[in-house]
Amino acid sequence: MAARIREMRCELSFLKNADGSACFSQGSTCVWASCSGPGDVHASRANEEAMTLDISYRANCGDNKFNVLNNIIQSTMSKAINLELFPHTAITVTIHGIQDDGSMGAAAINSACFALLDNGMPFETVFCGIQIVRVKDELIIDPTAKQEAASTGKILFAACKGADGYPEMCSMDAIGQWDYIQLEAAWSLAQPSASAIFDFYRTVMKRKHSVDER
Repeated sequence: MAARIREMRCELSFLKNADGSACFSQGSTCVWASCSGPGDVHASRANEEAMTLDISYRANCGDNKFNVLNNIIQSTMSKAINLELFPHTAITVTIHGIQDDGSMGAAAINSACFALLDNGMPFETVFCGIQIVRVKDELIIDPTAKQEAASTGKILFAACKGADGYPEMCSMDAIGQWDYIQLEAAWSLAQPSASAIFDFYRTVMKRKHSVDER
């Protein structure tokens, strides 16, 4: 099993016209994410009990009308954010895949969380994405595009930080045939990486909010 995630980098408040934004990279995979709101929403789409989520992932090429990543991102955000605090409003989250060298789904989820953190949204829990592929019966975490192309199965986990501080599975999307034992092995591999990503969140946000005393 290959259990090491690539180097992560993040720049917050990357886009000036957004309420929250982030430029996030894992290895050579780079994603921009922005969010606006909570703000006004048309009466036909307003929810009297909760905030409306508008999620849009856009690849750097191809059809951008709808992407399968929208479902797992929306499902994860619905569990991680207290939407009931802002009824009759909407928040728009837009994610642009700038450079894809594998694990784009995980990078998209991570960039969305950073954009929301930059916006100051009230979280029930932070969340992150971890992608795993199977290549010749070996599980590889945070795969490159070359490893993804050679894979016979792919799993995208969305993990939330549990009350005890340990990662909990929030959402999952699997491609290919996976039995229960393989899924358990993949999740066991993903958990330490999720903890490492949560530590990275803390480091980046601490840097954002630190005060220069010089």
